[in-house]
Amino acid sequence: MGDTFAQVLPLAIGVAISPVILALQIAALASARRPLARALAVFLGVAVVAVAVVLGVAALDHHAVPVPRASHWVVAGWIRIAIAIVLVGVAVRFLVAKHAEPTVKAGPEVSDDSSHLVRFAALGAAAMVSDSVMLIPAAHDAAVAPIPTGQRVTVLAVVTVVALLPAYGPMLAAVLTGTWGLGLLVRFGAWFQRHLRTIAIVGALVFAAYLALTGWIDLGKADRSPSTSGATTTTTTGG
Repeated sequence: MGDTFAQVLPLAIGVAISPVILALQIAALASARRPLARALAVFLGVAVVAVAVVLGVAALDHHAVPVPRASHWVVAGWIRIAIAIVLVGVAVRFLVAKHAEPTVKAGPEVSDDSSHLVRFAALGAAAMVSDSVMLIPAAHDAAVAPIPTGQRVTVLAVVTVVALLPAYGPMLAAVLTGTWGLGLLVRFGAWFQRHLRTIAIVGALVFAAYLALTGWIDLGKADRSPSTSGATTTTTTGG
């Protein structure tokens, strides 16, 4: 199980340092009306999507037709490389949009009815959908890992908890520290908003490099897989 954790936790951490979800949650907590209720709505929106992605990927991999170990490494490697390309595209998009500094606002303070909470939940869900680009390979690697079912469930649960950190972390900190902690979060949020574009670019490029490297390593494992050589040996002997 330790090897599986080493493989999937970096991807879960990549989701956890998502600047969009963190900025959205801080903006919700900075709202003048019902900040905790809005933050909880954001968390629920993020959590529903994250749990759906993890369970959906795990279920698909569980019911998939078994493939040779070499084929698994090929699929895993190309998934990581494809996601790395997507992240490079995200970084390039931010680089090109020099005058479009991304910001996340809490929205107008018009009312505090349930429609506002639904809107915040929808924003959280949308943010998690975009961050699922790294959650999907993490869930896939955990689901196909050669470990007992109980350990697989544990790994998937840890991946989900880590990925949800930017959704519940600020809210939990605000509850535990009170007004002082909330004020600190607001000040941090102001700094975070000013540097959001840079943070997004650096984060996308760093994890793109990580995914490209690990994807290349996975493709190398496919070439050295015993199942491939074993299949070849069996065929030769039979002939």
